[in-house]
Amino acid sequence: MTARSSQAPSHAGRPQGPVPGGAITPFPFGAQHVSPRASAPAGGEPQSQIFRQAGAGPTPTIVIAGFLPDATESIEYQRDLVARYGDIYYVNYPRDRFCTEALFTQVGGLIRHLNARGEQPVLFSICFGSGLVVKLLQAAASGLGIAGVVMVSPVLCAADMVRLDGDAAGPAPMRERAARMFFLGDHHGSIEREVARARRAFGSLFRRERAARLLNDRNAVIIAKVLAAVHEITVTGYYERALALKALTWPPAREPIFHGPALVLFAEDEDGVFVPTSPTLAALRTPSVAARLFPRATIREVASADADDPVVHGSIVVHHRFFNPFITAWYERLPGPAFA
Repeated sequence: MTARSSQAPSHAGRPQGPVPGGAITPFPFGAQHVSPRASAPAGGEPQSQIFRQAGAGPTPTIVIAGFLPDATESIEYQRDLVARYGDIYYVNYPRDRFCTEALFTQVGGLIRHLNARGEQPVLFSICFGSGLVVKLLQAAASGLGIAGVVMVSPVLCAADMVRLDGDAAGPAPMRERAARMFFLGDHHGSIEREVARARRAFGSLFRRERAARLLNDRNAVIIAKVLAAVHEITVTGYYERALALKALTWPPAREPIFHGPALVLFAEDEDGVFVPTSPTLAALRTPSVAARLFPRATIREVASADADDPVVHGSIVVHHRFFNPFITAWYERLPGPAFA
């Protein structure tokens, strides 16, 4: 995998700063153009929709989201600061299908499109999306110019969330039991039941009183979009996302996953999602192992200093004020200064 050079591309004529709250619009490039609710053309593979927000500076960012919400809603409180450094591209997964290989084709095509313009993007991923990014980095191996990677509460393999072999000391937590049932569903009826449970769980999560209070009126539209996505994703869409997660295995450590700059942000309370035997937590919280996988990584734990409101897994929107200083400091250190 090619990390960016210290020579930043010329951006003469670019605006000196992004417009706060800039418009997010569909970004068709090459033959890629999909309607917001479309997934697979007849006889084709499921397609994500890519959106663009104009920014300033030489370093674009590609957002690869978790299971939910969509990428366009995942960094609501980071997008203006990230846009200071370059354009932002959001990859929204299809509602009724999911295919990892098709996603990699699209994202790889977007990276090559940006490379051809003299730009090397940051891959900004959250939770499940980080596992996809690591798999992409390993699959691509070389030929893609990438400035760096950001991973928030990274889930790099299915074993982070569930012990599928049943190797658990004592009863498994409810979330792990639910994930195990979802992964092991083998007929349509059982899958539909687990999807119904998943919809209720996600709906409850995003309606939670504390989250709604912290997000305030600014994000009423965002919350509505998230809840709409919870219900619009089809049974097949949920199931294929779950299968993609289940297919994520711990990456071999024969060589670094990525040689360039990386930022890994764990929440102070990851126990609600990660199982005690999580390979990702064990590896990235061990400096010698983390250094082998990501030699230039900055790894931080994000905490709130409020025992009644701890930072939890993937809560980059709700607890943005604790995440953002780490994100800003990391972007500032990337080669090639942003236009302020």
